[in-house]
Amino acid sequence: MNLTKNKEWANYRISLPNRQVIECPVLYKHVLIVIVEHEFLEDLIQFDMSEFNIILGMDWLTVYGEDINSKDLKVTLKDLEGREVCFLGERLKGRVFYNFNHEGK
Repeated sequence: MNLTKNKEWANYRISLPNRQVIECPVLYKHVLIVIVEHEFLEDLIQFDMSEFNIILGMDWLTVYGEDINSKDLKVTLKDLEGREVCFLGERLKGRVFYNFNHEGK
């Protein structure tokens, strides 16, 4: 993925649960994210991690989240074209994972 044209210098500081603060000097604006053939836009802060490729936060869910059903572990989003897509989660070892197996609507 070539993000060079979207790259901006920023001054973000991310606080971790262990109270460590990480400096994140790079922001990528208006990045196209494709999830199971559905397109979404987001500004991404570069943050080097080993466990995840990307973390989409509550601000992203506010824009695209149509419904979050915690009981049934189901998240319904609306993409850039207004199409709905549902993602089903599963509980593993006390944590909830969304694996992007989806039900089209």
